[in-house]
Amino acid sequence: MAMKSKVLTGLLSVAIAFGLWLYVITVERTQIEYTFYNVPVILDGESVLEDRGLMITSDTDQTVTLKLSGNRSDLNKLKSSDITVLVDLTRIYEAGDKTLTYDISFPGNVQNSAIEVVSRKPDSIALTVAQWSTKEIPVQIETVGTPAESYKIDEANKFSDPKNVVISGPKELIDQIAMGKITVNMEGAKESFEQRQKITLCDAEGNPVDEDLSNVFVENHMILVRVPILMEKEINLRLPVVAGGGLTEDDVTVTMSFNKITVTGSPAVVSKMADTIELEPIDLSKDTESFENKEYTFTLPEGVKSREGNVVEVSLTLPERASRLIYVLKSQFEAIGTPEGYDVAYTRPGINVTLQGKNATLSKIEPTDVRVIVDLTGASSSGYYPVEIVVDNAQGVGAIEDPNDPYEVYVELTPAKQEG
Repeated sequence: MAMKSKVLTGLLSVAIAFGLWLYVITVERTQIEYTFYNVPVILDGESVLEDRGLMITSDTDQTVTLKLSGNRSDLNKLKSSDITVLVDLTRIYEAGDKTLTYDISFPGNVQNSAIEVVSRKPDSIALTVAQWSTKEIPVQIETVGTPAESYKIDEANKFSDPKNVVISGPKELIDQIAMGKITVNMEGAKESFEQRQKITLCDAEGNPVDEDLSNVFVENHMILVRVPILMEKEINLRLPVVAGGGLTEDDVTVTMSFNKITVTGSPAVVSKMADTIELEPIDLSKDTESFENKEYTFTLPEGVKSREGNVVEVSLTLPERASRLIYVLKSQFEAIGTPEGYDVAYTRPGINVTLQGKNATLSKIEPTDVRVIVDLTGASSSGYYPVEIVVDNAQGVGAIEDPNDPYEVYVELTPAKQEG
């Protein structure tokens, strides 16, 4: 029985081997044809073209259809993506429409000689080659729309980063492009605009280039753009007139080259500015002569500018007045705000005071009508203190002084003597 079983096993092995051999001979080695669609075309040597100042401007994502003949076993190993269709671009030396043949190769596990190309569609690859060009163009910011009332665009400080971009592509297209434009809508704006924006390639007139620009390469398409907004505000200028020398504001004529200004600046700063700027006052006890076109300068916050500038010309017209020098004895000195626990003494017997007014009134003034008020509030030691001159019983008469030599008296402060 054992012998018989071995014989049967051997016969079965022989039958299986024969069947496999017969399958290989009749099936796997059978010559068949198979069509491969959408086989990608590889363009080789584009860097060489660039070195020659050339570029492909037509569709570079082309495919071909191949009908192949070969053993079933070989063709079964292939997919469209395994087949290499190669176009050699190094054969191109100038711009124009080109028709190039292509080479076909197969992966290493398939013998190229065992496969025959029955047909190929198309037979060749059509390409358009253009001259390559590169240049730098400026970025231009264009604003549309009107900001909110009292706001304006700071045209001088619009900026982009970068200010210029480099573009590359077919020379015939590059030659048409003169700028990269960015349009910003500022309608109703109350604050500055800052954002990254894509540029539009335009001609010298600022119109978008009406061509297919897919082959134009921009070094930096997204540009940081800032359009600053300024706030405008009308502000009054006030010139105070301090009464003195027997005159009040109603007695004199003051004219200004302008009494209002329009300022522009950052909304955060301008919105906080007061409605009135007060100039250095005219003190009629010191400004004792008429003058014309005297310049008064005022200061604005940093970054804020006035349309009219920051210097206003002022003219002062005084009525005709007479003056009289009177010597006022220290008996007419009055101290106010004397520190507690101190006695006051004056070292000078009196001071000269110049009065101003009408002749008829001045002639009637007696030294005893003039008081010299010394304010010692907060004083803690002896020294010179400024004084105020008061004229009693004489309307329209007042003291005037030289701004470079103001009225003052020396006051001695000594601890008060204790009684008893």
